[in-house]
Amino acid sequence: MSRRRGAGGIERILEKLEGNVKAGNYYDAFQMYKSVYNRKIGEGNPAEGLRLLVAGCQLFLAHKQMENGTELALLLGDHLVTHRTDPGTALNEQLVKVLYRAW
Repeated sequence: MSRRRGAGGIERILEKLEGNVKAGNYYDAFQMYKSVYNRKIGEGNPAEGLRLLVAGCQLFLAHKQMENGTELALLLGDHLVTHRTDPGTALNEQLVKVLYRAW
């Protein structure tokens, strides 16, 4: 049951962050992405942290916020190295999409 609440929690967070970006509150959204990412890592949930970073990169780049998107992408790269994440096919496809949007 707590897993369901956690999954719903990340969905609510993503919706709130998307709302902030759409409203032009880029700085607040960027700080929230980093804060929530660090909280997820602290909770021992690197998969949700990774999901959050990918979503943040995609959203910022879609809104032409290259600096914020790039900073999250750098954090994403650091995450993959630090947590020795083996990027599977699905993650590789997401990362290619993120990088493609950046250019």
